[in-house]
Amino acid sequence: MRPRENRTPRVPVTIDAVIPLHDTARPFRRTVASLLDQRASLAEIGARLTISIICHNIAVEPVRSALGPQSADNDIVLEHFVDGIFSPAGPKNHALARAAAEFVTFVDSDDYLEPGALSSWVTRAEATGADAVLAPIRTPEGAILATPGLRPTKPRTLDPVKDGLATRSLPYGLLRTASLRRIGFRFTEGLRVGEDLEPTLRLLFSDCLITYPYGGGAYSQTDDAAAGRVTAAVAPLREEFRWLDLLATQEWLLALPLTHRRSIALKLMRIHGVGALLRRGDALAPSTHRCGSAPDDARTLWNADEQDAWLTIQRTIEGIAGGELAALSRADARLVEAAGRTAGPADFAAAASYHRSSTRHDELLTRRLTRVLTRDAIIRRYIRDKRRRSRGVFDAASDARGPGMTRSSAE
Repeated sequence: MRPRENRTPRVPVTIDAVIPLHDTARPFRRTVASLLDQRASLAEIGARLTISIICHNIAVEPVRSALGPQSADNDIVLEHFVDGIFSPAGPKNHALARAAAEFVTFVDSDDYLEPGALSSWVTRAEATGADAVLAPIRTPEGAILATPGLRPTKPRTLDPVKDGLATRSLPYGLLRTASLRRIGFRFTEGLRVGEDLEPTLRLLFSDCLITYPYGGGAYSQTDDAAAGRVTAAVAPLREEFRWLDLLATQEWLLALPLTHRRSIALKLMRIHGVGALLRRGDALAPSTHRCGSAPDDARTLWNADEQDAWLTIQRTIEGIAGGELAALSRADARLVEAAGRTAGPADFAAAASYHRSSTRHDELLTRRLTRVLTRDAIIRRYIRDKRRRSRGVFDAASDARGPGMTRSSAE
């Protein structure tokens, strides 16, 4: 990573909070309120916030009307953007291209920032000179997400491999605008899902300085819009993994050291690959359907074409890793291989069910015991997680909410 000298706080620090909005039924007024509530703590450290609501494929006036009195706030900008595509990549890239602030932060229209979050991120960025501050992420269940896999020592700036940065798939946090432009950060357009993956990995595995605001306020996710998310459906594997074909050919990825590429590939297989297989297996499980029968679309969920698509996905991910994913757990490796061997939905569902019932040994151990203690092996991650929890690495500010925010309305 390139060295950077510590910088003293400057006045003013400017931040543009970007909210892509495609439906006024989303709880975006709560999102806006949570951002407006950041202004007092930001003013104390000499920072200024503007809020850009990108009205994506919808008219501006209904958004202005839904905002009510908030729409008159001088720090809120409503912008019309039309591309006819149901993906947040276009409006996010539009906002990034026109951003004049020193920092940008992206906030989904059904999520919100907890009080004091932005000021804690800015303070961390100014103290370290970082290009990106990864936000603590609070899940809908109220816990702080234990990613990335930070070292228990709470390092000042983060290492892509030692701190498991590949496990962070979304660029939530505070991002230095000039740095994003320098490395060619752009959300991948034309994808139904996965538009965040390539740019996030590009940022985290570049020469940018990355940090984490230990004890800082969180980005709070909700499940309010789960039914409307495109990621909720089980799409054909070739469609779901279109992002992988694009990622695997990126020059920046191919130029990375093998240890970096293996770290990325393991994350892709563990989270995205195995996750996709288990979603299909769960959808096929007779116990989830009326009368215990298989679903009518069983042959659509898993068949010879899906099996062939999976084999291509497996080869692509293994290719990123230089042909080896030896740090996979026994349970994950067994499911990956089973998916490549069977085209029948019943056999595939059985393999996924078997994975769900894996023993603790199969979850923690690798097939080759010589690889069980490698940096990316699950048992090492388990041990590090225990140490992180004892040292409060992922402790964050309390799950406080602004005026009118309750757990039922915010999550």
